[in-house]
Amino acid sequence: MITNLPPKGMATNVCKTGLIVCLLFAINFISLNPLSAQAASEEFLSLKNKIVSNIHSVTAGEDVFDQTLSSVPDAPYQVNFSITHTDKKGKSIAYKYSLNLQDIDRNLVRWSAKKDLIEVTLKTSRRQNLIQHYEDGEQQNFESQFTILATDADNGKEIQKLFRDIIPLAVKGMEAQLNIPDFDSQAKWLTENITNATVEEDTYQQSWLHEEGDPLKVTFTAVVPGKKETLEELLAFNLADLNEQSVEMVVKGKKVFVDIETQRKRRMIGLKENGTLEDYVSSIQIYTNEIASARALVQVLKKIIPDAKKQMKTKLAFADDPQKLLSLLAEQLQGGKIEDESYEQKIEPTCGTTLTLTETNSKGTDEYVYQFNFADLNLSDTEVVVKGKEIFIENSIHRNNKLIKHLENGVLQNYENNIDFRGLDIENARQISLLIPLIVDFCKTELATWSPPGELTANLEWLEKNIGTVTTPSEQVDQSFKITESGCKIELTQIESNDKKTVEEIFEFNLTDINPREVQFNTSRKNLIIELETQYGDKTIKAYRDGKTENYTNEITILSNELETARQLTSVIKQTIEQCNK
Repeated sequence: MITNLPPKGMATNVCKTGLIVCLLFAINFISLNPLSAQAASEEFLSLKNKIVSNIHSVTAGEDVFDQTLSSVPDAPYQVNFSITHTDKKGKSIAYKYSLNLQDIDRNLVRWSAKKDLIEVTLKTSRRQNLIQHYEDGEQQNFESQFTILATDADNGKEIQKLFRDIIPLAVKGMEAQLNIPDFDSQAKWLTENITNATVEEDTYQQSWLHEEGDPLKVTFTAVVPGKKETLEELLAFNLADLNEQSVEMVVKGKKVFVDIETQRKRRMIGLKENGTLEDYVSSIQIYTNEIASARALVQVLKKIIPDAKKQMKTKLAFADDPQKLLSLLAEQLQGGKIEDESYEQKIEPTCGTTLTLTETNSKGTDEYVYQFNFADLNLSDTEVVVKGKEIFIENSIHRNNKLIKHLENGVLQNYENNIDFRGLDIENARQISLLIPLIVDFCKTELATWSPPGELTANLEWLEKNIGTVTTPSEQVDQSFKITESGCKIELTQIESNDKKTVEEIFEFNLTDINPREVQFNTSRKNLIIELETQYGDKTIKAYRDGKTENYTNEITILSNELETARQLTSVIKQTIEQCNK
């Protein structure tokens, strides 16, 4: 008997589930293949004729199997295999399998003996359901294999050999047929061949449009009929955001579609339903009427997506002028509105910068201020992240150090280790995400060029001038850095004042006792500090509190209001210690 007949009732509806949006497309197959008239090779035709001549009727007991293999007009690599099974009572069932020879895995063409029959089984690559199956003229679910009966073992071996020889020629021939070499031709093909589709009893009005002047941007519109109302879906995306490796033909039951995902499955596809902005999505499913159409669509998409990525790299080749990069970023950071909330963002076009974000909604307006240096950001950690309808460009500080000063409505908050910019749309976010690493690289170089004032005396004078009063939300700290006796003996005074009390602390130490490798700046909640520790942890620092002598200590902390000042203080103190030790 014939094996692997498909079970009935397996068709499934795979339309819009969760964040996956199904796009139902029809391919106008008349114009599918500009080279369809091209004849297959003589070798291929000779092998196909040999296969036809080797397929015969087979009798097993009182059962008769009439078999034929035929070609499809204008589709030389497409074949129809028909087998009619007539039992001893004269009852017949006609089976038909329609397939493209390139879909068969030549290594999975095998003959075998099964009771009183010799079978040659042919299976598709990766066991995909690519074989169209009919039973008494009625379409069944797609299959991944079918079986040809042989008259004897020698006939079975010959059929196996002929199919194994012809399949590579079919693969080669199909690759040559749909030859659309350049981006413009591929875009034109997609626009012309993606049209209205009829899926079962529903008709979908659809269009695929490349934006004039920027063909990488695509808008797909589909008017989807529903039980109660018609739904118009508009999807906007950039071809360069798609992953060509994810493009594949899928068959479920009687349905055929092409599945495409974005790079890293990021939500980069904008969606509007009846004019209302919905959450971004990460996947597209393109329905077709037949496997040949889906196969052609896969082939064109796998070509056009890499071409789009090459064009995008050329398009986003920015000038190497650092100031132009900073100014361009300032231009790209725009305001926007999402539902009932609007926002504005402005940034200073400098390495040590201030980002001001203002958000307004029905409850009022909030202002967020972030001060940081681009040089502190990770070079490879900039990422576009879509959260529902909002787009962010996320960045983090190197080694997750909390070096971003944050004020909310004028009130200092704890220092942070990440900074997020807002994107107006995907294209705007892409521009920002590509600019930031270039700016970070430049600012790291600029930062490395800064050096302390110079000689010991100049460094000490600079420290005296730049270690001063620091104000926090809860207190004020007046600091003075004075040289006593020889040039390397220091007196650091810190007077902390708040609403309740005032405390004066004095530290006397020699810079030669400080370990230069342990001098570093850091943050502690809302404070920016420079930490100094003694060599080997020796307690050589004399301490006083409100005029009274305290125990000797092995560490002190200097406060700063500004990140760049703290960074420079750290550098100058290190060099000064090394000069004192000479």
